[in-house]
Amino acid sequence: MRIASKKRRYSLEFRPLLPPRRLKPYLAALSQLQDELGLINDHVTAETLITEALDGHPAGPVHGWICGRHALLISEVPEVLQTWLAQNAP
Repeated sequence: MRIASKKRRYSLEFRPLLPPRRLKPYLAALSQLQDELGLINDHVTAETLITEALDGHPAGPVHGWICGRHALLISEVPEVLQTWLAQNAP
């Protein structure tokens, strides 16, 4: 979904078929969704790297922060997704 939103956003930004004023709210919502999904992906990657680096040692506070932040980001997805879906698609 993250890659699909990125492709859609870039195709609309680089080859706009509609006037910018009609695209602006849609692209802003799509950009927010893309940012949110990107942060979630970053946290999943960070958690994987930390787990590999710990090599069986106990997780520390950084791992706990990442897990808590990840849960917060996941909880924000429905609202960001609804905002994007509420926009008039170009």
